[in-house]
Amino acid sequence: MKRFEKFGVSIGAVSLLLGVTTGCGNNDSSAAGKTTTISWLVRGTPAEQVWEHKVIQYFEKEHPNIRVQLIVIPQSEIDQKLQTMFAAGDPPDVFAPNWVNAGFRTYQQDLLDLTPFLKKDPKLLAGFNSKAVSTYTVNGHVLAIPMNQLGSFLFYNKDMFKNAGLSDPPTSWNDKSWTWAKMVEDAKKLTTGSEGNKQYGLLDSFDPNGDAWLWGGDFFTKQTYQTGVVQPALNNPLNKKSMQAHYDLVYQSKVSPSASESNALSALGDPFLTSKVAMELTGGWGLWTYQPATFHWGVAALPYTDPGERDFLYTDCMGIAKKSKHQQAAWELLQTIVNPKTGLKWYTEITNATPPQKDLLQAWYQRISKQTGIPVKQLQQLQEGAVAHGDESPNHVVAHYNAILNVLSQAGNSVYSNTMSIDKAFAQIKSGLKPFE
Repeated sequence: MKRFEKFGVSIGAVSLLLGVTTGCGNNDSSAAGKTTTISWLVRGTPAEQVWEHKVIQYFEKEHPNIRVQLIVIPQSEIDQKLQTMFAAGDPPDVFAPNWVNAGFRTYQQDLLDLTPFLKKDPKLLAGFNSKAVSTYTVNGHVLAIPMNQLGSFLFYNKDMFKNAGLSDPPTSWNDKSWTWAKMVEDAKKLTTGSEGNKQYGLLDSFDPNGDAWLWGGDFFTKQTYQTGVVQPALNNPLNKKSMQAHYDLVYQSKVSPSASESNALSALGDPFLTSKVAMELTGGWGLWTYQPATFHWGVAALPYTDPGERDFLYTDCMGIAKKSKHQQAAWELLQTIVNPKTGLKWYTEITNATPPQKDLLQAWYQRISKQTGIPVKQLQQLQEGAVAHGDESPNHVVAHYNAILNVLSQAGNSVYSNTMSIDKAFAQIKSGLKPFE
């Protein structure tokens, strides 16, 4: 990647775990030979559970006086569970604030400042992407450590492209021949069939603000992402332009399903995997979720629209609860989780998530290339371009964005179902955002 900040060379897990002394948190009974039990709250994703048990097995072997209690919660229920635990004064010691629906900024005040620990172990973040680290650094204080860094891309069905006589779209974000108009032109040639049995050329899975970013707009001010508090910027003309562009995909070019049609397609299975759409604009998780496909598929850069266009980056992170009763032991677990030679390495190998650390990223390129057939050079172009053109997704850095997203999506879906004008949709959004300002 282009934007790495060097902190030094990473060292092994054991020396990391033993290198922190008192002064960074509470003293634990483990120091006196007694057993300390700490909790780690996670979501119930199968691949991640394999990883979590591997981490715990290794960690407890290296720390015989510390036991880890794994709290597995369905992702849709984590917000409520965390709120209940924090209100009761019994939070999980370690948790991932972005593995909930509201995100990091909602739980910022509940996270322990990790800066004192990192000062005692400055090599832990060696090779981590500086953009990923800075996302969870507030006023110079590191509150969480990144676990991955995904971009946004266009996924496409290579077989459909070949049958339509179309060339594969580019992986370089600097190729300005790959425009929105060219994407729509290709989508028209890929749209076939009739109602009830239609193959669409394109599915835009971005929310209205994601569309706005792609067109150089933004529903919020820069300060919103810096503070986490909503300051609307709805008057930017590029915002309405982006919503109009999405509307035109459905009703003018007729290459995309309406909001209701998209829901119906999704009920039958993933629209891309079931070959109901030839292209999809979505997040980088497609690089592993689309691997079961029965057809050949590829990945491209997002189409060029405007000099100010941006894409959403999705950077998950892991932190420690400020009110943890065992901060020292929790830090030792967190070190294992994020160490590029142990937990973080196993995480990217087991889940295929794009790592935020340069050595692991190089290994990831090789592995994903073997799994997908996409050349390493193209994967590197895609990832580096996404990071260079992107900023962190609002659902991670704006407080209570899950509720805010409902406001945006309800208005957008009304437009994309042709039941509301764009002007009325923006009036509804303006009203709906008032409680969050």
